[in-house]
Amino acid sequence: LFAIELLSSRLGILFEPYVIVLLPALLKAFSDSNDYVRAAAETTVGLIMSNLSGHGVKLVMPAVLEAFNEPEWRTKQASIHMLGSMSHCAPKQLASCLPKVVPKLTEAFSDTHPKVKSSAEEALEEICKVIKNPEISSISSTLLSALTDPANATLR
Repeated sequence: LFAIELLSSRLGILFEPYVIVLLPALLKAFSDSNDYVRAAAETTVGLIMSNLSGHGVKLVMPAVLEAFNEPEWRTKQASIHMLGSMSHCAPKQLASCLPKVVPKLTEAFSDTHPKVKSSAEEALEEICKVIKNPEISSISSTLLSALTDPANATLR
C-alpha cells in the first residue's frame, strides 16, 4: 500500500492507468482485520482520488461500483466514500454516471450494516450538492429524503 501511495504521489496523473488495475485489491484492503492496513488503505485512496483526472474518474467508476457487490461492509463503505469524493474532484464526469451510481447507492440503503447506510446517505448528499440543474437542485432535498426513507418521505 505504501508503494502504491508513493507511486501515486510521485507520478500523479501518469499513475492513472495502473490505478484501474490496483483499485479492486486496494478496496479489499479496507476489510483487513488489521487497523494499520485499513488506515494505510484510506490514506492511499485519498491520495489517489486527489490525483485522478476527469477521465480517470470515468475509468475507475466500474471498479468502485463493482465493490458494492463485495460481502465485506468496510469494502462497501470505502467504495461509497469514494463516490462521495468523486463529486468534488470530477462533478461533470460523475454527473454522466449518475444513472449507474444512484441505483447502487439506493441499494446500499437496504444494507444490514448501519455504517454502510449512513455512508450512502452522506455520499448522496455530497452528490446532490454538485447538481447544477436548477429544477433538480430545487427539489434535491425532497428526492434525497424519498430515496433514504421511502416509507415515510413519499407519503405527501
